[in-house]
Amino acid sequence: MNTQSLRPQPARREIDITDAEAMKCWCRHLRATKEEIERAVSTVGPSAAAVRKEIGRKDR
Repeated sequence: MNTQSLRPQPARREIDITDAEAMKCWCRHLRATKEEIERAVSTVGPSAAAVRKEIGRKDR
């Protein structure tokens, strides 16, 4: 397999709100808007697990 042709994957443990492509993936994955994710990151930090928890709290 030619690894050079593979697209880089966004980091799974941290959310980089400055990376537009990664944010599209996170929006789909978390079923949240970009603004909701940005708000959660500003509240709890870039940890994907913490952001999942924070966004989950808003669903209830």
